[in-house]
Amino acid sequence: MKVALPESLRDYMNEKVVQSVVDRLLEVPDTNLPVDEWDEVPAYYKAWLSAQKVKTDYALFLFDLWDAIWKPALQEAGLNNELSIDEAKKQWKTHRPTRENIWVAGLNRLFWTNYKKRKVLLHTFVGDDGGNGITIQAVLYNADDEEITEQLLLSLSKHWQKALENGFCMVNEDLCPALDIDNTELDVSSLRLAAQELLKNFKPLKENI
Repeated sequence: MKVALPESLRDYMNEKVVQSVVDRLLEVPDTNLPVDEWDEVPAYYKAWLSAQKVKTDYALFLFDLWDAIWKPALQEAGLNNELSIDEAKKQWKTHRPTRENIWVAGLNRLFWTNYKKRKVLLHTFVGDDGGNGITIQAVLYNADDEEITEQLLLSLSKHWQKALENGFCMVNEDLCPALDIDNTELDVSSLRLAAQELLKNFKPLKENI
């Protein structure tokens, strides 16, 4: 399974100058105008628009990745009890899928499901790995919002690290495709397989649980 990689994102991830300019422009409130001459304004608008395109392309790219990795794995496992945007916001404000939240914290989507005959909240994540790659992560909470992710470790496949990182189950680094400037698309087959194997631990939520 391959996902198209936007050109704006390739340039941003691989060109330090582009990254620096985009980051600086994204920090400027729309109420500010960091130029002093009239003839500089159109050029600033164009640069600002390009920076916003990078931010928007990144958000859309993560939705495409989530659809290619987590969505089919969840469908295969029969897990469809997803929290709405408002319900997710009640859990954590940063889970509201604004462009800013996705830019800073990746794409997070939450599901009620059944783990060892208990109602649990499964937190799925897709985003960057802190470098120039893409990763997926998972967190598990019981019905009292207590993190119980560690209980998953013994049942994880070889695709997943055997220790938590900041409370997250992490896929092995060698599965994380790089955002290379020469690649126009990413093969996420290995991440999709990892998601499928993790979700084998869960069953659809039943009303009596």
